[in-house]
Amino acid sequence: MAAPFITRQPGQVVRVADHSPAGVPGHKDIVALSAPLSDVFSAEFDGAVEGLGIAADALLLAALGRAVERTLGAGFVAVDIADGKFAGATVSLRCASARDTDANEMLLETESILGLSGVQAAPGLAGAEVSLSPTGVAPVEITETRALQLCVSRRDELVQLDWWYDLRRFNSFTVEELAEQYVLALVELSSEAAAPLHS
Repeated sequence: MAAPFITRQPGQVVRVADHSPAGVPGHKDIVALSAPLSDVFSAEFDGAVEGLGIAADALLLAALGRAVERTLGAGFVAVDIADGKFAGATVSLRCASARDTDANEMLLETESILGLSGVQAAPGLAGAEVSLSPTGVAPVEITETRALQLCVSRRDELVQLDWWYDLRRFNSFTVEELAEQYVLALVELSSEAAAPLHS
């Protein structure tokens, strides 16, 4: 059975990895960068989810779009959703700046593509380089095509972000910058979005 998907909209596809080595990564090639949110930022994230009435998955996905735009440029990236309510979906995420898409618009857009992913069935977007694990329960799967997996979980009430990646395909500073920009994007979207999000 094919994974649900959203057809990619016209636009530039963002290449996430720095390099394109052949073959499946070995165990030693898969490494992690951990970046827990502070207690203040974790509380702000929780407050935004509750106050805006939006799924945490949508906020996490929107922040990924902002972080990719800031680190790698604007365009679209295919993202596998590894677990949570929308597990099994592959979505086409628009990576846009705050200049081009305000916080409310970005959140509504990601909420929409996640919602549609459950009702549109067709062959998935080929070769998604990125996977998002919004609940952190899915196993880490870095493959010949998937280069990066962001796992979000809870540890002592804090939001924990673990960036798993193929060491052969990334310069370490790329993932470090992506992780840093992700936290900034998550905080900005949480604080800038204005309720009511849904009219």
